[in-house]
Amino acid sequence: MQLKNIALAEIVVGDRLLALDQDNVERLVESIRLLGFTAPIAVCARKDFGYDLVSGLHRCHAAGKVGMVEIPAMVFPMDTPRTTVLRQEVMENLVRRTLTASERVGHFQALINSLEEEGTSHAELLEGLRERMNLGTQALSQYTNLAKSLSPEELEQVRGTTSDTVAVLANLAEMTPEARARRLARLRADQAKTDQAQSSHLAAARLADLLGSRFRPSELAEVLDQLGRTSVKQVAARLESLVLLQGDRNG
Repeated sequence: MQLKNIALAEIVVGDRLLALDQDNVERLVESIRLLGFTAPIAVCARKDFGYDLVSGLHRCHAAGKVGMVEIPAMVFPMDTPRTTVLRQEVMENLVRRTLTASERVGHFQALINSLEEEGTSHAELLEGLRERMNLGTQALSQYTNLAKSLSPEELEQVRGTTSDTVAVLANLAEMTPEARARRLARLRADQAKTDQAQSSHLAAARLADLLGSRFRPSELAEVLDQLGRTSVKQVAARLESLVLLQGDRNG
């Protein structure tokens, strides 16, 4: 690889293992303004024009926000194998990013698959990665075993839920395929209920802020209390009745 400054406009961003995190971008914006651009991104030279982004998506966005036109980059030659490029992105994310359990297992999965595709022994590389991540030998073994036991589709179903933990993933890995499918269906159903309750509570809390000066605290407390055991439609109906009651008081 060669270190050089390249134009942001020449960087092509393809599919990524992780979506862009705007909060992370804003943190990097502040860091760049304070300390400068301290960590080069990684790119791979294209045959036609420009560079394919290997790692550093958030740094690219942050650099653009502070007005940088060029940024330092480690450039892979254009004939670099695809699996080598993928490994760079995977290892960068595992070391630099805060990942959920399913995301981390998914990254190990992508790394191991790329090594097996090349027919390369991965023991030495994984040991180096373990040291960079400050992981124990047992933790590394658990992640790699889960990576081999669960499919990408199963990991995606758990990703971002309240059940996105190593313990839940380990439990799934021990189940038969049929039991695992049933368990994943229950996890999705439970998450849907949690998401609905959170949305309902947020909406009602905001409405309570708006109407707090118009209704008695006990009336609003009653509505908020209903959120854990009633539907959004029922809560809305109760709020509507309070509006009508307030109209009667004013009349």
